[in-house]
Amino acid sequence: MKSNFFNKAFDYIVYICLFFMPILFSSSLNLAFELPKVVFFRICLMLMLAIFVLKIVKTPKLEIFSVFLRKDVKILITGFLIFVGLGIIASSAPVLSFWGSYYRMMGGFMYFNIFLFFLLLVLNFHSKEQWEKAIKVFILSVFVVSLYGTLQLLGLDLSGLGVLQTSLGRVSSTFGHPSYLAGYIDLVIFLLLSYAIIKRKWWIWLAFLMGIVSLVFSGTRGAFVGLFCGLGVFGLLYGLAFDKKRILAWTIAIPVTLLILVFSANYFGVSRFDLKENFGTVEIRMMLWKGALNLASERPLLGHGFETFGIEFQRYFDPKLLHLESVTSIPDRAHNIVIDTMVTNGLLGLCVLFYGLFVIFTVGWSALKNCNQDDKYYVIGILSGISAVFVASMFGFMVPELAMVLAFMLAFLAFLSSQKTIKRNLEFMQNIIIRRIFAVVLLLFVAFSIFFQNILVIAADYKLANSNTISDTFDAVLYNPYQSYYLYVLSAELRDAGELELADFYSDKANYINGGRDGLYYMMKGKIEIEKCRNRDKKACKEGDVFFGKAFEKMPYYPPVSLNWGILSLERGDCVTAMEKFNYYLDIMPGFWKNYGTVEYERFYLHNPNFDRVFDYMDQC
Repeated sequence: MKSNFFNKAFDYIVYICLFFMPILFSSSLNLAFELPKVVFFRICLMLMLAIFVLKIVKTPKLEIFSVFLRKDVKILITGFLIFVGLGIIASSAPVLSFWGSYYRMMGGFMYFNIFLFFLLLVLNFHSKEQWEKAIKVFILSVFVVSLYGTLQLLGLDLSGLGVLQTSLGRVSSTFGHPSYLAGYIDLVIFLLLSYAIIKRKWWIWLAFLMGIVSLVFSGTRGAFVGLFCGLGVFGLLYGLAFDKKRILAWTIAIPVTLLILVFSANYFGVSRFDLKENFGTVEIRMMLWKGALNLASERPLLGHGFETFGIEFQRYFDPKLLHLESVTSIPDRAHNIVIDTMVTNGLLGLCVLFYGLFVIFTVGWSALKNCNQDDKYYVIGILSGISAVFVASMFGFMVPELAMVLAFMLAFLAFLSSQKTIKRNLEFMQNIIIRRIFAVVLLLFVAFSIFFQNILVIAADYKLANSNTISDTFDAVLYNPYQSYYLYVLSAELRDAGELELADFYSDKANYINGGRDGLYYMMKGKIEIEKCRNRDKKACKEGDVFFGKAFEKMPYYPPVSLNWGILSLERGDCVTAMEKFNYYLDIMPGFWKNYGTVEYERFYLHNPNFDRVFDYMDQC
């Protein structure tokens, strides 16, 4: 009876996770879209783990899909674990690589969570009925996401966050960023298509249509290319699995569909598909890739580690990458999954990536030969979605939401490709005392993880988003001490409040997390020295030069470095050096500020309202 209860509880947690994870967002948080999804997923994961542990204590046995007896699958799993381990251990900033950056959260900790999710699914979801229910819930969630994207296109935004981008022809649905939505649609749309073919329900076809519309009007060109690659794979596999003559029909249908969508995008004015703009952004992307390849060549075998791109790329940053809205932003991804993998995990990571794709398609092809007709559609949908998102990632990057969905789809593929399950007794768990100790330890870990690694993480971001005092920001750091973003914010607030020693302390903590590799740290230290210099501390005036010199060495084309270095020089009365720094600042800034009366001029000042202060500083000399 207990076993049946545990099984049902596990299933319902999976269903709840699958439905709500892509939908959740909160306007009360600073990171309103990604963080609620990630934390909700991790809490569900810990509850799944707790139930699984209780099941093992009652019956110390495992059921394993037969696909995991394959040698290539064993090698892939081993390679993946080595990939994750070295991505942390061999990193230039191990703490950052373990926890992940604030905005991306794709450190080793997230990879382990994704793998655990996959593992728990394949160890517990063994029946067709379980997977049918899971797929139905999954499709319902896709329906909601697609519906909200369509409503945004019609001008309705329920987020209250001002993220509606229909004025630019772009929608983001529940993901907060058009590219994230488009990647999600690329990954799931073909499984949705397979489900529509199998079930022949009108609402599923409606969801499919809304998904395509949402993808097109997200204006994400890489995902658009991925969609057609996925269509090609779907048509090819469909023809090979059912009727080779239909390959010709798909060959005709795909370019016709492409023409219709491109025409629609241009007719409705989706600016992202404008050729003139495309050529400009392609040039920018090529510059980014060139710098990233130079960075990858520094540590070609193992790479720099997870999430280190943002701090290591600073010295390769090209001033032409500065654009209209974010002149203080430095890329934290190469926007190409192959180059990103080379930078963070080297050639070893690249081998794991391509070997993984090879094994997935080998397993999928084997499943196509052996499973029934409905299951063949599912296999085709999974392989097509993976193809689409991989091609889209050649112009973008993986985010946690997509990784979670991908883990679910791979677990489903493992089920479809397995003819049976193999039962294994856990010999070391035969003693009841050992089982109970094991259960207590893991349940304590689950409770610890839910509170300290999830509830407090949400509380920290809530505190930061609604911060009215330094005390609120201090609480954010207390609740989540492993994010340099929070530490930098607190350091800046303490500096402005005149608490310079504490500002130094918290910026040093951020530097520890980033492995001493972040140019922003040296700029922050330099700005603290400016305040000391204003208090007639001559030593600080000299030390500020040292810090700004190191910051400039790491990020020579980051405008705030030269601006603040000029301010330091001005404070100590060195107008010659100050003017040199201010002029350099103006030289590397995009020239939109010169084009008075243009749209670019207005947008530049909208996003950089304090730009003219540099002229006030120059007037002092």
